[in-house]
Amino acid sequence: MKITTLLLALALQAHAADPWPAETWQESENLTPLHGNFTNNLSGAHWNPVTHTLWLAVNGPGMFIALARGEGGEFAIEQKAGKAGIWSPGGDLESLTQVDYRADRITVLVEGAGYIRQYDTSVYGVVKLLHQWQITQHVPTSSGGGSEGLAFVPDEWLTKRGFTDPAGQPRVSAKGMGGLMFVAHQRGGGIYVFDCDPNSSAVDFVGRYATGRTESSGLELDRSTGKLYVWHNLGPNYIEEVDLASSGGRLVQLREWVAPKSGNLESFALTPAGTFEHEVFITDDDNQQGFGLMRYRQFAPNASALEAVVSASEDDAEQGRRGKVVLAGSLALPDLNLYQRAGVRFRDVAIPAGAKITKAYIQFTTADTVPAGLWIRGEKAVSAAPFTAATKDITSRKKTRAKVLWAPPSWVVAGEAGEAQRTGDLSAVVQEQIGQPGWASGGPLVFLIMGRGHRAIATWDDDPAFAPRLHVEYETLE
Repeated sequence: MKITTLLLALALQAHAADPWPAETWQESENLTPLHGNFTNNLSGAHWNPVTHTLWLAVNGPGMFIALARGEGGEFAIEQKAGKAGIWSPGGDLESLTQVDYRADRITVLVEGAGYIRQYDTSVYGVVKLLHQWQITQHVPTSSGGGSEGLAFVPDEWLTKRGFTDPAGQPRVSAKGMGGLMFVAHQRGGGIYVFDCDPNSSAVDFVGRYATGRTESSGLELDRSTGKLYVWHNLGPNYIEEVDLASSGGRLVQLREWVAPKSGNLESFALTPAGTFEHEVFITDDDNQQGFGLMRYRQFAPNASALEAVVSASEDDAEQGRRGKVVLAGSLALPDLNLYQRAGVRFRDVAIPAGAKITKAYIQFTTADTVPAGLWIRGEKAVSAAPFTAATKDITSRKKTRAKVLWAPPSWVVAGEAGEAQRTGDLSAVVQEQIGQPGWASGGPLVFLIMGRGHRAIATWDDDPAFAPRLHVEYETLE
């Protein structure tokens, strides 16, 4: 029975990892040439989203380095008062993090000595130790593996995400730092949590928490979501997204991905999901294939797409002279000479509140040859009603401020539904619609079309298979 349970657990674990949600490692930007020591022993990374600084730790010769991201997105060794952002305190520096993103301080993990140390970084190049906390009595230090990853987790997220001590009691910092230090360990893959006193060397051990794998070498907290990311330097390498809540002494796994490459990949850093910048930085301690420091710009694990189709006669309509609304028949997109306006409604659009719309368009099917210049806006309502035959039911609706100009090319083939029949990007219109207070996933979206020219499009009444179709791509923080 125990063997069967173990095999089932291993099988579930083997199928849990999803493909890497970004570009390949060959397509990543190679930042290794920025410093000579990035070619070997580059072991720690941390991203500061406030200063746009990438902090890196080198475990031999024992230094930490600050890379600044410029306005154009380029990286370089950060400079201050004519000095480079390079500090060399020595020691087996394996990881680093920051407590306050606006403070000139960096906290590093020293594996061999078994310390968490905090340094003043206000003067570039000058090493000034502020505090240190010894953790050797609580973490394994032998048998070929030690403490490798470090992340600071603020009390705010410990509370919001339901972090508890091993006894199941809610736990935040008690010594005044405003959060807890999480340490990832190579032996067993556990996360060891510490409460450090910011004014002395006093430290309390909170407990050990298991992860999804038996080795952990990197940690990074996304402070826009409160999710913790654990790097596992096993096999092809894995990145595990875990909740701060625990079950049975294990941090709850949310998702896991296979890394973009194998090798001695020991750490990573990522831009917060809330910035929608999609950047991830990965270090290779052995600089395999010459990629010791990789920058990925397409990390979008929360990207989704949906399609909604007009599904009833009252969901596409045209309004003509004197405001008369027609629900049945083909839809004639606007012709100013005929005073026509058109409306299209999509019901049950499952976009979560707070989502960021990255792309949206309506796909029509039609045949026509007359030039047109059309404006598309949305109805600003969280529960847009179906169209009716009431006078001016299209033009009387409240419109979004956002609008998109669409100048479709000639349509010459009946029944065609390709790029020519696809609207421009309506993401700004959809964003305004779902950004209204009270919007809930599954609500309807209405688009109002007006302008100059003429287009005859197929509707649900003509043939449900040719009805207008809405395509939306979006991202969420969850």
